[in-house]
Amino acid sequence: MYLRIGYEFDNPDNRYDPKEYKQAFRYVVDFLRKEGVRNAAYVWHSNCWGVNSTQQWMKWYPGDGYVDWFAASMFQVPDQLLTTMKFVKLARQHHKPFMIAESTPWGMYTIHGKMDWYNHMFQFIKEEKVEAFCYIDSNWDKMPMYKGQGIGDDRIEANPEIKKLWIEEIGRARYLKASPGLFRSLGWRGHQ
Repeated sequence: MYLRIGYEFDNPDNRYDPKEYKQAFRYVVDFLRKEGVRNAAYVWHSNCWGVNSTQQWMKWYPGDGYVDWFAASMFQVPDQLLTTMKFVKLARQHHKPFMIAESTPWGMYTIHGKMDWYNHMFQFIKEEKVEAFCYIDSNWDKMPMYKGQGIGDDRIEANPEIKKLWIEEIGRARYLKASPGLFRSLGWRGHQ
């Protein structure tokens, strides 16, 4: 299980105080370890938007002993790519794997715009050797919470061109597939 504690720690809307955030992150990890939880990976998840820098991010960093994965949200591709590349570099400096924890082509209503978003995202995954990728497959405009915000219908199955691109991409060898040995290849031992 991947546990994102205080996801998007640097999102100004969350108003996390860096010192309190680090304390809370460590408290949760220490508590779960003390309780014997051994099937959780603790994820440090950045918004990766705006003028974020290594110096700013590190104000929130709970420490290598508490963070198992670095992660980022990616909605505004290609605008976010440079900032996210810096965050990936920081993950590599700390010898941590990197995941895209939330992604969707935010505010893209044209097929051309969406195809461009997917192509940038898949290229980023390949070039940066992203270890995990989470996609939000949703019609945002139909959800009461997001209605009127102009996010869009980002269901892969809603458009044949996008569905074809998606199936071709995830068919590549770099993506794990369902198989009898999948959990073993992920390092999960299960119950004996």
